[in-house]
Amino acid sequence: ALYVFGGSDGQTELDSVDVYEENDAGGGAWRARAKMPLARSYAAAAADTSRGALYVVGGWAGGRSLRAVHRYVPDTDTWSETPPLNTGRSQCAGVVWED
Repeated sequence: ALYVFGGSDGQTELDSVDVYEENDAGGGAWRARAKMPLARSYAAAAADTSRGALYVVGGWAGGRSLRAVHRYVPDTDTWSETPPLNTGRSQCAGVVWED
């Protein structure tokens, strides 16, 4: 599955989450999932498959870089807040590495 978090529509930051899933026939469809707790663009995202979670980190909203970090669990379609970054970041990258 391919997840797309937030972004911008050219006017404002978005809180939407969409997922694309392929079917057995080789086609697929986009569907909406639970909205992020905070609208943002320019955020980093990373997948922690061992814990079944996706993370959205930092980003840009309201003219500033964000410290916010949110955890999304696709199996339950739920969001939770994790401790914030030490400093606001946008246009950054993230990766999950060994614990």
